[in-house]
Amino acid sequence: MTHPVVPNFLIIGAAKCGTTSVHAYLSRHPEAFLPGIKEPNFFGRSLFGGITTRQEYLSLFKDACGFKAVGEASTAYLCDERAAGAIRAFLGPQVKLVAFLRHPVDMMNSLWGRQVRLRTEPLDFMEAVAAAPARLADPRFHHTCGDEPRNFDYVRRGRYAAQLRRYFELFPRDNIRVFLFEEFFRPGLPQWPALCDFLGIARTDPPSAVRLNPAGSSRTLLWHRLRMRHPRLRAVVRATTTVDLRRRIKSRIEKLDRVAHEIPRPTPEQRAELERLFYDDVEELERMLGRSIADVWFSRKTGLAAPVRAAS
Repeated sequence: MTHPVVPNFLIIGAAKCGTTSVHAYLSRHPEAFLPGIKEPNFFGRSLFGGITTRQEYLSLFKDACGFKAVGEASTAYLCDERAAGAIRAFLGPQVKLVAFLRHPVDMMNSLWGRQVRLRTEPLDFMEAVAAAPARLADPRFHHTCGDEPRNFDYVRRGRYAAQLRRYFELFPRDNIRVFLFEEFFRPGLPQWPALCDFLGIARTDPPSAVRLNPAGSSRTLLWHRLRMRHPRLRAVVRATTTVDLRRRIKSRIEKLDRVAHEIPRPTPEQRAELERLFYDDVEELERMLGRSIADVWFSRKTGLAAPVRAAS
């Protein structure tokens, strides 16, 4: 009896941190298999919907036999409190986990920009950040926001250490690799060989570093509204179509509906104010990963000094 192929690696996040590009790069590697559909969200469906049955999930990998690295990318896995446990229960502790993290203010701004493009976010950036606690405490907002409510919880989504902690508690440290967006996407993709080594595939020439799904492109208002605002239609479509057919329909709609937008950036003063919200989380992240991160994030672009630490 032939056993179904299951993933031996997952890209778990974070949102707006380059995972769409990495998914595309790995899909072109001759020893790696990723399904055409990104964000199946099988282990994070409690928040974001997605594939709901074991059979449908395993069908994504029906053509993966013979590949050294078999995986998928779903950014919901990092922020979903239950995803880490679900992944361990289904794939075991030996699965490899890859995370990409970006300066939290840049990530927040890009996530906010997505909501603006989808016309689910009427507030400007700083107002939206300040409004998140009250919004998420209001049950009415959960029913009227037009998207997954936690996509409006901008600060919490940028507190990476709190989210990664769940994985370090459940999986061997050697099976988790975290890349910083600012380092991975430097010209020439200098950390591409490290990613290949971690996944156990041959080092190849770095792909051309063209960012996919950048902040200025729309992930289609029409598709989003069909998906989020018509749950009965979504259920019927899911029951009567295959994953591949839904992916092709979505791709066709996106081509018709894609519009470029410029996303307003925070001022240097606003950026400095927001960065202070993350100093404690970044310190925990540094301890977790055993490396400096503040020197990358808090002294680049803004010219700000990294936060001063107490002497040990």
